[in-house]
Amino acid sequence: MNRRVCHIITDLDVGGAETTLWRLLLNEKRNMENSLIVSLSDIGPMGVKLQESGFKVIALNIKRNNPLSVLASGILLHKKLLEFRPDIILAWMYHACLISILFKYKYRIVWNIRHSLEFYHSEKIHTKLIIRICGLYSKHPNAIIFNSHNSRQQHYQIANYIHKNLITVQNGIDINVFKPKSKRKLEDANNIVIGHVGNYRKIKGHSVFLQAMSLLANQYDISLAMAGNHVDPNNQKLLRLLKEYGLLDITSLHGSIRNMSEYYNSLDIFVLSSHSEGFPNVLVEAMSSGLPCIGTNVGDVPHLLENEYIVAPNDHVKLASRCRLFLNDENKREKCGVSNRELIIKNNSIEEMVYKYTRVYEDVCSST
Repeated sequence: MNRRVCHIITDLDVGGAETTLWRLLLNEKRNMENSLIVSLSDIGPMGVKLQESGFKVIALNIKRNNPLSVLASGILLHKKLLEFRPDIILAWMYHACLISILFKYKYRIVWNIRHSLEFYHSEKIHTKLIIRICGLYSKHPNAIIFNSHNSRQQHYQIANYIHKNLITVQNGIDINVFKPKSKRKLEDANNIVIGHVGNYRKIKGHSVFLQAMSLLANQYDISLAMAGNHVDPNNQKLLRLLKEYGLLDITSLHGSIRNMSEYYNSLDIFVLSSHSEGFPNVLVEAMSSGLPCIGTNVGDVPHLLENEYIVAPNDHVKLASRCRLFLNDENKREKCGVSNRELIIKNNSIEEMVYKYTRVYEDVCSST
């Protein structure tokens, strides 16, 4: 059945939640008129893309420190909901989840939590507070979706999210975009290229990755490729690390890349070295691209990789050791890449994600 769904989201900037919403809406087999997208802030770049694709997007432009702005936006949202008459309100991220509770007596509410709590104790006070407040109201929505098994367990154990209907729906990717293609080497064609993707933030473990690679550089003919926000030649701190570990001459820094599929297909091995993850999108993209992968034991990595290819965060020695498994055995690289893609096709395609969201809609509507 073509349910009418109002998506309320904190903002429509470029991020994991916003991209997942974009992919979900574009791949649902539903009439665009049955979807309404409401941003608590401005339209944002993803909102513009959705409007250009024909979806109705509303920006409330809430100013958090202005009570009159919050009140006026609440009245506007109430009016738009009355006009749209949704079967379900799907609230993305904490602020939207909290606001959705105002409408729980009139509409079916589903929360969509996109955050992991590995470093809950170091979160900002404001973030901790809203996580806790949402926990107090967690019995009120009709269902709560988490994008990773790890996040679901953390919210239950740490923040007291108690609900009989806690659901995991992992992110889906386009397996027809992220697929193995003819290798187009970005580095030395004779070297084995080890790749890394992650915005330059401490939790992405760039230094651990580089420490591990420094243990391999003198033993193997390798090149390194690194991509992500601020992972570029202008990042002086990163350049100093590369010099410190003797890797500057074999490393290329690509920054933010528009065509990630082409980037993955320039690699031979992919490494995720994060200290924290919810659902690791880049790992899934690399696996779908047919790459053998090594990852740290964070987030949902244990649900994606075999134990043999998982290491503890911050353990650069073990990370290097696991990379040697692939460096020493080309046949192992190929077999692992094939099995990785098969796993993603089975569990993490966009079609599978859309199917699971549709099931949530139908289960919620049929149970009330």
